[in-house]
Amino acid sequence: MMNILNKIILIAVLVLSGQSHANSELTLKLPTAVTSGEQGNIYVQSLLTEAFASLDIGIQFQFHDVAMNSARMAQSLRDNEHIDIAWLSAEHAKDPSLLAIEVAVYNNIHGNRLLLIRDGQQSEFDGITDLSQLAGLTGLQARNWSDYQVLTKNGLQINGSLSYPAMFKALRDGLADYFPRSVMTIQAEYKKQPVGLAIEQKLLLRYPNQFYFYVSPERPELAAMLAQGLTNLQQSGRFEQLFNHHYAERVKGLNLATRRVLELAN
Repeated sequence: MMNILNKIILIAVLVLSGQSHANSELTLKLPTAVTSGEQGNIYVQSLLTEAFASLDIGIQFQFHDVAMNSARMAQSLRDNEHIDIAWLSAEHAKDPSLLAIEVAVYNNIHGNRLLLIRDGQQSEFDGITDLSQLAGLTGLQARNWSDYQVLTKNGLQINGSLSYPAMFKALRDGLADYFPRSVMTIQAEYKKQPVGLAIEQKLLLRYPNQFYFYVSPERPELAAMLAQGLTNLQQSGRFEQLFNHHYAERVKGLNLATRRVLELAN
């Protein structure tokens, strides 16, 4: 949860920042993700644009010219340099040196994981009803990814020593049994690596893993405006519309509502 002092600051700033922002313009400096190397997340940019638009504030984006991992993003916010806003996992909300806006960026779906498996191996998973049974198989995840800690803490046997491309090869070659992936990306990943692989059809791993927006503690006024803008989008229903526009097709056909859910502690 957000540090109590930070909450007090946000509430105070919201009260003090009640003046009109009509016709205001704002430039937001955003990070470039190290995993994709791409400038921009279209969904996030749409969310930010419309959140500030609800306050009559127009925004433009600038992207930092060096890719950042999550640790570097958090440090840059603490130092109030390079970037103004980052979207990071909920674990950073425990950090009193960051201001968290506790609205789930990915609409409470980010903690859902499906499994990539070898083609023809579905029968090995059909009878799994709890984590102890899944623990008898070997999963894949990079040791420095947040999922690795969650999976191993829940007693699963995970090989964390391989690179991202090598994990697909290891799965095809029978050196592992499954590779947990986000429900928002698994179909795109599968389409890029279809030979010898399949999306497991019965299971869904779920654990609390929301993503929030974070702002430097030296920018409470920005945190206050963003919090209000996101609240406006939620209340109008626009938040849900934006999420569905960008992600509904990604989860279409995955039958999330009928899968057997295995809950993991985080």
